[in-house]
Amino acid sequence: QIWDLIRKIVPLNQLDKMTEFMIFNGENSGTSGYVVEKSDDLSKWQMGIAINYAFEGGFNYKGELAYTIIHEFGHILTLNDIQVNGSITQEKCTNYYTGEGCAKESSYINESFQKYWKDIAVEHEKAQVNQNKQEAFYNKYNSRFVTNYASTNPGEDIAEVFATFVTKKEKPTGVTIAENKILLMYKRTELVAFRNFIRENLNIR
Repeated sequence: QIWDLIRKIVPLNQLDKMTEFMIFNGENSGTSGYVVEKSDDLSKWQMGIAINYAFEGGFNYKGELAYTIIHEFGHILTLNDIQVNGSITQEKCTNYYTGEGCAKESSYINESFQKYWKDIAVEHEKAQVNQNKQEAFYNKYNSRFVTNYASTNPGEDIAEVFATFVTKKEKPTGVTIAENKILLMYKRTELVAFRNFIRENLNIR
């Protein structure tokens, strides 16, 4: 059932990036899902989904599992070898460094970082010392983020933006930075196609 749901969300031309699928019990860790790169060049990824989470309250209760899968797919979509060069070290990276590699100039995550993260990056780094400072960082800049979790780092931010872009019916007007991040995705025809694919398959109206 979980795999069938994933196939409704991840288009075939992106499924080849997801070379491994893991079912695990997330009760101890509290983790609902994850992705991790399985090749140095970032062309192969593993996605894991917690089976206890998937069936909590009933399978895909209130669409929460689908949202999580869309979020995790957003990581693969924005961090794979088409978007990020895994061979460039942080010292030699002139764009945003994702942790997996150096984001390419025209990549989704580099565009978002340069426009909406660069000016607060140092402040964000200083806020990572404890949960209280991270919470204060979010409260100060909450209009920049679609969710609290999105303020964790640029990688989680763009995955949350992608999930919101897909699941939110109305196209935002751009009143806030958070809305402008979503509008960046509307400017990419291939992302709009992914959005339409997922919404049609999940019967999101």
